[in-house]
Amino acid sequence: MARPRHPLFGKPTLDWDDLFAYRWLVWPKGTPIRDSFDDALASAGRNLPGLVVESNSVTLNLTLLNNSDMIGLASYRAAMRFAHLNAMRIVPLRLAGFGTVTMYWREDAAGRVAVAGMLSCLREVVAEQSGRKGEKS
Repeated sequence: MARPRHPLFGKPTLDWDDLFAYRWLVWPKGTPIRDSFDDALASAGRNLPGLVVESNSVTLNLTLLNNSDMIGLASYRAAMRFAHLNAMRIVPLRLAGFGTVTMYWREDAAGRVAVAGMLSCLREVVAEQSGRKGEKS
């Protein structure tokens, strides 16, 4: 993501070198969005650029992105929301990889029909995505 009037949006096409010419705003190592970004970089044969600022503050991140030429990260849903509000634009460079899903439930609720059904569906999708259809996870 970047501010709506970022110089990158004036280019007809973008590649990693175009993006690496700017300072990056990234989430701290170990956060799901950062892990996904690191995986996407590895898939592209790249390393994290040298010009980075790490922050886990949404308010600080939006302020920095809106008031500089930094490039930042956001989940797909957040990126779409910021773009819809015209607060940010999505940099048109496809990243490889998948995000993460985290779920919590009370231990005493695991046997409930709705929770058991949801877990079964989730396991089925994971098995399909990983090529292990029919296996138990």
